[in-house]
Amino acid sequence: MTLLEKTVLFDKYRVIQQLDKTNFVTVYLGEHLYTSEYVLIQMMNPHTITKLESERARFINEMKVIRNFEHSSLLRVYDAGEYDDTIVIVFEYFDGTVLNKYIEQNKTLDIKTALHITQQIATGLRYAQSFNVIHRTLRTPSILILEQDGEILVKIMDFAIAYIIEYSSFANTDIDYSYGFLAPETTGVLDRPVDQRSDLYSLGIILYQMITGCLPFHSDTMDNMVYKHLAVPVKPPEDINHNIPTDVSNIVQKLISKDPDLRYSTANEVISDIDKFLSNTELGIPITDNDILHGFNRKAKMYSRHKELTQLKEKCEEAFETGGHFIL
Repeated sequence: MTLLEKTVLFDKYRVIQQLDKTNFVTVYLGEHLYTSEYVLIQMMNPHTITKLESERARFINEMKVIRNFEHSSLLRVYDAGEYDDTIVIVFEYFDGTVLNKYIEQNKTLDIKTALHITQQIATGLRYAQSFNVIHRTLRTPSILILEQDGEILVKIMDFAIAYIIEYSSFANTDIDYSYGFLAPETTGVLDRPVDQRSDLYSLGIILYQMITGCLPFHSDTMDNMVYKHLAVPVKPPEDINHNIPTDVSNIVQKLISKDPDLRYSTANEVISDIDKFLSNTELGIPITDNDILHGFNRKAKMYSRHKELTQLKEKCEEAFETGGHFIL
């Protein structure tokens, strides 16, 4: 499904042209009919969104809160709603590049630039969390970057889409960017709540990619990627790039601890440690070896409805109950 040029949405936004297309969405340049201001129009792929009315309702309800957000690190949402058999979101216009492409263009980012971007993302998360809104799907493709007058501006987008995305519709497509930022507890396999620390795990993966040029995990299948988030130790960033300071490597490792209780508790703590590092204050962050998590929840809702995740959950439970091991 595509939107034709000059299509009018919500009685006030005219489609001008298509800008980009991914597995999730198609993005268009649009114009507000009454103000003549440019907008970004994001149309979800109908095949990748849920048909459950309850989940769509949760999305619409959270969007009512998100539309009131006003923060320099958040891409402002003007409108959101159903259109034909899909969902359309209208954002403020921002002529940025998605962070994953920005990293690919630069190979790796220098430490200060990466930390500056991380702090801007963290301040945006802190603001959203003050409204009890958790992103849930934070990843480099949901971050826009713009270099302007010697500064780097950051905008976070895609809040609330976790409610409507049906990941099983492309379970083995673009695995690294669909599931590579996934906090272990968001899989539903663990008996742990999804909270602000889940977004901080994803932030740690983003920082990892910025300073190493790669993601900590690669997989060709969804279930194997989930397993890696749950049980495979992450190679410390300083072991990949020896120019990465130990304190920065430790900040990343604390962010991506598999156990939420061992991560930073709040975005404020992340911002504070980065400030301390930039002011040459020794951090002394304790790093705990927590490669495998226990406490599986038999009744948890799965992150995706893909049948292999159910099999993964059963095998994990069996392995931990019998003291055995498993390999995917």
